[in-house]
Amino acid sequence: MLLYNTIVVIAGAFITANAQSEFSRQNDEDIRIYTAALEHGIPSQAKKILILEDSLIDTFSNNDENLADNLSKETGISAKCFEEWSLRNKESTSVKFKIFSELDIDFMSAYDIDTLFAGATAKENWEQFNNLYEDYDGFIAISRIGYNDTKDQAVLLLEHHCGPSCGTGKFINLKKTLNKWAVRSTLTMWLAY
Repeated sequence: MLLYNTIVVIAGAFITANAQSEFSRQNDEDIRIYTAALEHGIPSQAKKILILEDSLIDTFSNNDENLADNLSKETGISAKCFEEWSLRNKESTSVKFKIFSELDIDFMSAYDIDTLFAGATAKENWEQFNNLYEDYDGFIAISRIGYNDTKDQAVLLLEHHCGPSCGTGKFINLKKTLNKWAVRSTLTMWLAY
C-alpha cells in the first residue's frame, strides 16, 4: 500500500508539473499574441493606452449559427479558431496579467467603466471620461484568444471605444511564423461614427 501511495504522489506531482508547464507556455503565447495585436491596433496618436481588465464575451455567435464558417471565409483563418474563440469567450475573465508591452498601459475595471458611464447621455459620459483620462484616446476592450489545432493561427476581438460617435470592433487574425506572432488581417465587425 505504501508503494502504491508513493507512486500516486509521484504521478500526481509529475502531472501537476506538466500542467503548470503547459499553463506557463500557453500564458506566454497569449502574452505574445496580445502584444502583437495591440501594437498593430493602437491609435498612433495615443500617449497612453487604457485597457478594460475584463475580457469581452462572445455576443456574435447567438445571432449567427454559421459565424465560424462565415468568418473563416472572410479572413482565411480556420473555422476552428473561431469555434474555440466562441467557446473561450462565453464568460469574461481578467486579461490584466496577460498583456505586457513597451507601450504605456493602464487598466480599468468593469465597475469603473459602469460607474463612469452611468450618466444620462453618452455625450456627458464621454466628457466625464475625457476629463478623468485626458492622456488617453478612449479605452481598449479585448477578448480571450481562440487557436487552431496546431496553435499557429489565432483570433481575438479588439474594440476601441473613443467617444459617443467614435469606436470600432474588429476580429484580429494572427499567424505564427518562426516562433513570432504577426497580424495577418483584420475584419471590422462594427463601427461608430
